Amino acid sequence: MPRPTRPALFLFAGIGWGASTAYMTTALPFLLRRQGLPMAEITALTAIPFLPLSLQPLWAPVLDLGGARRSWFIGTSLLAAVCTVLSTVLQAQGRFTALLYTLLLTNVLYSLASAALNLLCKSTVEYDQQGRAASLLCTGSMMSAGFLGSLLIGLSEPPAFLRGVVHPWS
Repeated sequence: MPRPTRPALFLFAGIGWGASTAYMTTALPFLLRRQGLPMAEITALTAIPFLPLSLQPLWAPVLDLGGARRSWFIGTSLLAAVCTVLSTVLQAQGRFTALLYTLLLTNVLYSLASAALNLLCKSTVEYDQQGRAASLLCTGSMMSAGFLGSLLIGLSEPPAFLRGVVHPWS
């Protein structure tokens, strides 16, 4: 029998989702408003892509189509990361329809990754450590979303004492 997964590893497993969520919920609305989009369009562009997350129970059966849970997690996480990067390019270019579909695909992929990760947590962590692993997974995802969201806004609009020092998007 393989050695059980240590719960602490799950603290870092959700960082990709956290980074993508930080971009979609914090930086993207800020950047779209800066581009002059009305609030109704910003709301649509940032709310609709989260629909796949509300369908989370439907994604787990997709994983039963085959392949290892770890492969599903790694593959879908990498594809979602590529989509997140692509969405930053589409946003900068003002290609908002393509942006919407890319963000939607990003969350479909992260929903699959999340389902695979939850199954990995259940199947690879010792029974008495599963609660700890699940809480560390949630904590890591939320911390990375909060920290990276703040960082993205800070880089977009740095505080006065940093102006002229750090401003990569100007």
